[in-house]
Amino acid sequence: MDKSHSLIYIPVNAPSVYNPMHTNSIDFAPLKQAVHRLLGLRVLEVTHLGRGYFNTVHELKVDKGPPLVARINYNFKTDPKSKEWAISRLTREMHVIELVRRVSPSVPIPRILAQDLDPENSISAPFTIMERMYGEDQWKAWPTWSQPEKVKFISSLAEATVGIFQVSLPSIGTVDRLDEDGRPIVIPFFYHPSGTRTPAPCSNIDDYVTLRLDLATKLPSTQPLPDFSVPDLLLRLRSLAKRLIPHDNPTLLQPILVHNDLDVRNIMVKDGTVSAVIDWEMHAVLPAYLAASYPPFIRYDGIYDPKYDIVNRKMPTRESWATIDEGPALRAAFREAAGKLSSDFIRALDRGDKLRQLLEFVSFLGDGVRNFVACYEWERETTAALDFP
Repeated sequence: MDKSHSLIYIPVNAPSVYNPMHTNSIDFAPLKQAVHRLLGLRVLEVTHLGRGYFNTVHELKVDKGPPLVARINYNFKTDPKSKEWAISRLTREMHVIELVRRVSPSVPIPRILAQDLDPENSISAPFTIMERMYGEDQWKAWPTWSQPEKVKFISSLAEATVGIFQVSLPSIGTVDRLDEDGRPIVIPFFYHPSGTRTPAPCSNIDDYVTLRLDLATKLPSTQPLPDFSVPDLLLRLRSLAKRLIPHDNPTLLQPILVHNDLDVRNIMVKDGTVSAVIDWEMHAVLPAYLAASYPPFIRYDGIYDPKYDIVNRKMPTRESWATIDEGPALRAAFREAAGKLSSDFIRALDRGDKLRQLLEFVSFLGDGVRNFVACYEWERETTAALDFP
């Protein structure tokens, strides 16, 4: 992964006064006034809790009720296109959180209380006020746990994952909003790993897989490589993908909500179990057998297999990933806990395994020639193992 995925990378040139890299003190008076205007609460104290690539997070102690959280976007642009993208992305997050809280209340998610997403608002930054969720970042807690404690956590994460899996939707895409009756409106919209936005009228799984592979054909590295032709590889991937789609089981094709970034950075823990799942901005709606998956930090297959050297395990969060020796037991614990709650999840987990891996490889093809070679090796090994011609 590049530095934009690192927990310690901060865009130092982001101009916002809320950029954590700035040494000047922040005047929180405008934020306090905004909270009073939106919620009728007086902010008594502001305490910095943490930051990510886009947002910085502050605890707000208020005069009535428990503390709240202000998530302030500091890494943004104000040109019309960027402004529209940021506002729509955060608005969709608000609606999908409301949907999950209603349909699957067992999933711990902070309730959004107020938003002002205009970067030219009174505090000069998009912000969200939400319920304060307590716990520690998973990537910090993981290295301190014993193996039994990790199994306990993974089992609780399986329960949360199955809870999200219970949110079925009418079509593939992204939750745009809830209508007046609270029904989700799904639009054909996807976030491509390159950061581009791709309108995708995917009425079924075949359309979706075709779209993902079409995006790969537009990548710049189409020159012949030493041992194979890239266009030929893409044709073989298309052929393999068609064989992997489970048209024999309609339940595996039901569109299901996916968090899409359920990694160590977006999970909070308390008393060894999941206390919050945060940052739903990148969610998607995918067929069930693509929606079900093991957490990435306990995987050693596909792009996570060290022999392909695609996922950088030397990133700052490496100590919060399972070792190759821990992986089997943790995946077994995840599977056992999930299976107690949903046999459909387990069927989707098993049947979608290879196609999920294929699409993950496709997502990384734009990152260099090495990834084309890795994908080529994976395709040959997988096709041979499945006894496909």
